[in-house]
Amino acid sequence: MYGIKRLKLNKHIDKRGVFRRIFCEKKFKKSNSYFEIKQINLSTNPKNRTLRGLHYQIGKSAEKKIVYCTKGKLFFVAINIDKNSKNYLKYKSFVLNEKDNFAIFIDTKYATGFLTQSKSTELLYLMSKFYKPSHSKGFNYNDPKIKIKWPSKPLVISKKDKNLKYI
Repeated sequence: MYGIKRLKLNKHIDKRGVFRRIFCEKKFKKSNSYFEIKQINLSTNPKNRTLRGLHYQIGKSAEKKIVYCTKGKLFFVAINIDKNSKNYLKYKSFVLNEKDNFAIFIDTKYATGFLTQSKSTELLYLMSKFYKPSHSKGFNYNDPKIKIKWPSKPLVISKKDKNLKYI
């Protein structure tokens, strides 16, 4: 689906451990995934089956992002929210884990969310825009119009996310 790319990262392994380059301007420009980073966020989730999402920002605050799982394992989704697109409300999912050597690039017209699949899961976000609460939107993770096939039912979800409206 246009606007979502799986990016292979550089990795070096030796007796000291593993070194990964999460962001490289030259490489990301070549793959049309480059943007100026405005924020870097880290989502830390101590419990398995924690759900966050589905979130996006609108207008001039619509954001591109690169996500990378630094610890644990999670099921990540990106849903097309462009009403003019033939792929409107279609989603793409990825399983990300700390052993992977991949990041995911998501363009501006996607809502995103994830469900942890292990304890102590972390997701790193590189963001193209600053968070602006007045431009923050979302919809319910269980929306019947989208029919996301989550790997399991969430056990931990914020009141805000649980009460997000359907599309």
